[in-house]
Amino acid sequence: MSTSTPSTVRLVPTGAALHSPEWLALAELARTHGDGQVYLGTRGTVELRGVQEPDAARAAAPQTLQAPVPVLLDSLDLAAVEMAEHVGAALDDLFAGRYAIDFEPDGGAFGSSPGFVLDPKVRPDPDDEDAAEYADLIALISPARRALARRDAADPFVVGVGSPTGDVHRHRPHLLVAPAKDQTVYTPRGERRTPVEMQGATARMLLDNLVEEALALLAGDADAGQGPATPPVQEAKNPPIGWFEEHLPDGHAALGAALPEGSMPAEYAEMIGRMDVDTVLTPWGGVVFPDLPVADAEVVVRFLAPRGFVFDINSPLL
Repeated sequence: MSTSTPSTVRLVPTGAALHSPEWLALAELARTHGDGQVYLGTRGTVELRGVQEPDAARAAAPQTLQAPVPVLLDSLDLAAVEMAEHVGAALDDLFAGRYAIDFEPDGGAFGSSPGFVLDPKVRPDPDDEDAAEYADLIALISPARRALARRDAADPFVVGVGSPTGDVHRHRPHLLVAPAKDQTVYTPRGERRTPVEMQGATARMLLDNLVEEALALLAGDADAGQGPATPPVQEAKNPPIGWFEEHLPDGHAALGAALPEGSMPAEYAEMIGRMDVDTVLTPWGGVVFPDLPVADAEVVVRFLAPRGFVFDINSPLL
């Protein structure tokens, strides 16, 4: 029997999204490696506590729960929910060396041609017309990836997806993506970086520019020998708790739930997984079902409300 001190393992879902496989995996991880509870952390993370073998727990967790970059999002904005998962996946790939940079036929960066995978260990042919652009990006990405790798849970690099005037912005993420018509990338922390205006840009171009901005900011932190401290989580002005219909098609609703104790038994996580519904985590330790048919939303409330999930922002339990 192990005599080591129990540890906490923090897991970061890609794009703050939890689908059925992730919920089922969390339930199994909590039973097998933790104290039987799934804890909802801040900044779109989940935790296992009472873990005797942290390395084994992390090894057993799916890659979709091991994102290197937390993503905060406006969980009641369907465009933000969709964009957050794309942004998270792009950053996951970048960190793993799988990020594909596209080039336009004339050699300009960020076009729609197939491109190639950006990897410091691989070089294009010197005669390739894109070799110079590739070398420049490698020179930027290599130190940026190292800077990203050494950030710990107390000071993570954070990306936000949502309105620049909304609650996510109050966390002052290193970068904020506004999934609006102008598809703007903001840098609320960094006066040294100019916001990228992308009128009419495609989602792919948005991701490319987001990653370039993130890399440049990280590289700047690495060159300076320090990174900005992540500010404390601020209370939301309008936390996403309750029943919401106004931003959805007729017959659909979003549900926002809080857990007063901040955790749920593994069997409740498994129950959500068996429901086979999409969810996203809020920056304040809650969970949102962003788009459900009204009949399905009623079933979710009926099952989860008696089990400690609070769907009323005015509840005395909060």
